[in-house]
Amino acid sequence: MKLYEWLRGHSLVIAITALGLTGANIAHAADWERLFESDGSVYSYDKASVKRVGGFVTAWTRTDLPEAQITGGKKFLSQVDLNKFDCQERMSATLSMTAYSLKDGKGEVVASFSERESSVEYEYVIPGTVGEALLNGFCKGNL
Repeated sequence: MKLYEWLRGHSLVIAITALGLTGANIAHAADWERLFESDGSVYSYDKASVKRVGGFVTAWTRTDLPEAQITGGKKFLSQVDLNKFDCQERMSATLSMTAYSLKDGKGEVVASFSERESSVEYEYVIPGTVGEALLNGFCKGNL
């Protein structure tokens, strides 16, 4: 199963900003806090990364999977995403994602991509999904 298909299958429509950053380029020390668990996956966010500008919120999130998924023939147990949420339109877009062989965003990088914000298409967040739970948490200022 390809990573993008897995993300779609789990309704993880997560948005990422055009800061041009990857997990290795974060200038601050990550301060991960657990958000919730869904279908065995554990979702966390980096408290130090949350940025609010106008009706948009940007944050790094991490997903630890209950069992290994496969992308490009390699197994991964976690992924770290830079998310950007359009709170007014209830949309999100993914600008950066890195999949790791171990939980907690550790181990070998098995897949990675980054997009400039200008080239990313926002998608509506599907009600009742993890994507909606993330959007609501960040946009309501609870995180």
